[in-house]
Amino acid sequence: MKNRTKAIKYIVSVSLSILFIFLIYQIILLKKPLNYKSENLKANSKNTCASEFSTDISDNIVSLSQIWDSAKEYYPFWTSEKIKLWDDVYNNAVNKALELNSYYDYYVEMEKMVATLDDGYVTIFPNNKIKGEIGLLPYDFDYYDGHFYITAKTENSKLPLYSEVIKVNNIDTIDFLKKEIVQLVPVKTNNAYLYESIKRLMYSKLGSEINITVKTLDGKIISEKAKYEIPLSSYDKVKFNNAYVELPQTSRTLYKSHTFTLAELEKDIYYLGIYTFSNNDMVLEFEKNIIPLLNSCEEIIIDVRNNDGGNSENGENILQCLLGNSVKELSGYCQVKNARKMAIATNFGELDDKLIDKDLKDDLEIGLSMLDSTYLEKITPSTSENLSSKPCIKKNIKLIVLISHKSGSAVDDFAAYAHSSGKVMLIGTNT
Repeated sequence: MKNRTKAIKYIVSVSLSILFIFLIYQIILLKKPLNYKSENLKANSKNTCASEFSTDISDNIVSLSQIWDSAKEYYPFWTSEKIKLWDDVYNNAVNKALELNSYYDYYVEMEKMVATLDDGYVTIFPNNKIKGEIGLLPYDFDYYDGHFYITAKTENSKLPLYSEVIKVNNIDTIDFLKKEIVQLVPVKTNNAYLYESIKRLMYSKLGSEINITVKTLDGKIISEKAKYEIPLSSYDKVKFNNAYVELPQTSRTLYKSHTFTLAELEKDIYYLGIYTFSNNDMVLEFEKNIIPLLNSCEEIIIDVRNNDGGNSENGENILQCLLGNSVKELSGYCQVKNARKMAIATNFGELDDKLIDKDLKDDLEIGLSMLDSTYLEKITPSTSENLSSKPCIKKNIKLIVLISHKSGSAVDDFAAYAHSSGKVMLIGTNT
């Protein structure tokens, strides 16, 4: 019995010794630095990302389903074939989402799906996880009259400013865009879809590369393998050298602000750049600071090609200052602002039962009446006269307006009003 007890004690003692040695070994391992190779780190990081993405698949499919459901607003305008196509696009996007392993690729599938709506106003705002996988090129591109150009670049990027982008991945630029990018862009109107496509080329998956071939101003052909190296999160902190409208060296700048640039190009010929119609005080600024400088002017070139849009009435009022026209007859409400009455919530001409459905007319009148307050008054012939009492040029001058397809929507109204006056020449691509 004693021998058996000794044997048990011996076994327990040996077991405890082995366990103690094992624990000491583990402590030494924990204190030892982990010297993983970079390849292992990259692989581990990639697997972690894929694993994290896989946990969000159900949420991603829910998002695709919400996009699919939102299209019911379009159904009254669609044929049965279009509705079936939309269902097929949705099913394909869901199947793709089950196979993908990155947030960026999922974002691309959403773009393809939404582009099928053919609605140029629809936009997908990527969440932070998607943004983390988006990279941008060190270039900015633009589209002018059938050609693509570099209009901005970082200081250390290779391709020269103003160069024409003639090939992407050794394919003619327009062919590459139609093959790879157009399917991601919801805009389908002429010219505009190419502008949107070249802008979409500016970003892709962070770290990916693309080969760009350009033709410089002096005719040289240069190629570069450009990298989508700028993280979206830091893009606004990167300094770009931008192309801009270059006025002749002989020109003389008369006035410059965030909204306007006025320069004398030659004797009696002026250049007027208007960058936005969003500035609520721009009409007063124009009347006070620019009109007095136009006394000797015989011709004005108005450049709204880079105008980002805004309030259409601002552009209309500026044209009326230049043309000396009276304001069109209005119905609606006006507001006193800066000692002047500004027309708001208006429609041109009286409501006409023949042109406007009765229910729509009633809704419009109810909506206008809801705006009634101490700050508003209904437009009458007397208030309409006050609306048109603004400084204007007393003589006839020649007006030329430079327009572009890429300007804001208020520029469309500006160009249309200028054209309808019969006194303005429009030059440029269609708005």
